[in-house]
Amino acid sequence: MAQPTPDGAAAGLPSDLPVFVAMSAGGPVLAIPFAGDVSIEFRKVMMCWNDSREASRAFHDSISLIGDSAKVDVVCVDPSHASDRDPGAEMAGHLSRHGFETEAHKVDCEGLSVADALLAASADLESDLIVMGAYGHARLREVVLGGITRRVMQQMPVPVLLTH
Repeated sequence: MAQPTPDGAAAGLPSDLPVFVAMSAGGPVLAIPFAGDVSIEFRKVMMCWNDSREASRAFHDSISLIGDSAKVDVVCVDPSHASDRDPGAEMAGHLSRHGFETEAHKVDCEGLSVADALLAASADLESDLIVMGAYGHARLREVVLGGITRRVMQQMPVPVLLTH
């Protein structure tokens, strides 16, 4: 699906249409940015990993899109909740056992929102695809508090594969 343009609301389209479809469809949605040239040959994939059900589904749904020669960067933002383990390194190890070139990254927010930290990491890693679970919290809570999914979808610089 195409990311709605900023003036899409005037045409009656919700600004978060790809997220709505991902929440309703029961399968993955590949959202394409409305601006810029986009290739669907993904060579540098950023997987947003927080050890959740949604992230796990997004990973499994992305396998068919990720080419054998792609590099997968597994990114965890502030993984301090995992005391003696590194969930990003565990997932990178899992991916490497399946033949992918991987690297795990711990990203500190340093005053940024989690969404902005992910977007900055995507730019730093020169990712051409972001893989993420959609709305890990209750939808009402996400609407009230903002939500990582919504922010990434509003600012996405590259295609985003969403799964709920």
